[in-house]
Amino acid sequence: MLSPTNPSLSAPPHSAPPRAWLIAIAVCALPLAAAWWLTINMSGDFYAANNGGGQMFFTFGALFIMWAVMMAAMMLPSVFPATLLFSRVNREWQKTGAFVCGYLSAWLVFSLAAAAGQWRLMRWDGLDENLALSSNIAQGALLGFAGVYQFSTLKKACLRWCAEPVTFFLLHWKNGRAGAIVMGLKNGGFCLGCCWVLMLLLFVGGVMELRWIFLLAFFALAEKILPLAVSEITGKIIGGILLLVSLLAIF
Repeated sequence: MLSPTNPSLSAPPHSAPPRAWLIAIAVCALPLAAAWWLTINMSGDFYAANNGGGQMFFTFGALFIMWAVMMAAMMLPSVFPATLLFSRVNREWQKTGAFVCGYLSAWLVFSLAAAAGQWRLMRWDGLDENLALSSNIAQGALLGFAGVYQFSTLKKACLRWCAEPVTFFLLHWKNGRAGAIVMGLKNGGFCLGCCWVLMLLLFVGGVMELRWIFLLAFFALAEKILPLAVSEITGKIIGGILLLVSLLAIF
């Protein structure tokens, strides 16, 4: 367990030493830039094929890679505060990289499940040309579920863990690279518990719709960087909006 008296935990983020910033940027921001570049290009290729009257053929492997890249692009910003704090404590890029790899591993599991779901929906003709649910009832049901989830105890509990990295590291600290991977996996698991339903809303706006991707990524990040009390209130407001939109989608 990490000592609560460690000065790296009590200091404000902007006071992090240059080495900590460099490590955090190297293992988090650079992969983020690559993931967004790939996401933007995949979206452009997809809509170029659609507008040209053609249709892209997706294998299951291609779907998994697509979801994995999108999740990296959308969720790496959310883990940057924890990554910076981690690098302030140990200042070793290998361990910080291991922490981020552990975090992304949790979202790889989600990507596998999401790709399997999309693969099945495509075989059932359940998606339209924009890779959104073709049924208004299905869209409304998913929006309603996302709205209800915003009020759930599980959502609140997971948000507290992934939005407060100091508390997380104090109670879950493990030494070594293996420990860094385990901590990253745990942190990613909490973040997954907080945001997995939000990510499923890609099936409402269109899996490859960049504006929708940006909006969901922004909301996921806002939940992590706003004060916890503000995030919880904002989440409930968003939940209410989602419930209202779900009724409009169905009726």
